[in-house]
Amino acid sequence: MNVKVTANPAGELPGSVLGAPIRIPSVLLCTNGENWCGRVWVANHRRQLPERLAERRDHEARCRGGLVLSGR
Repeated sequence: MNVKVTANPAGELPGSVLGAPIRIPSVLLCTNGENWCGRVWVANHRRQLPERLAERRDHEARCRGGLVLSGR
């Protein structure tokens, strides 16, 4: 599925955007796991938003939700 992220849904065709608009500046938190790991991303400009969302997706793919694993 191809996902398009926009901070300006009014500029898109009717019916092509679902959800609420993302406000700028935007604070993104890691949403992986039951325990928050503490990771935060901030997009201060609309051009930063796709980059920060991609960074968050990459982080969430390997995040353990704040768990600390012991080598024992």
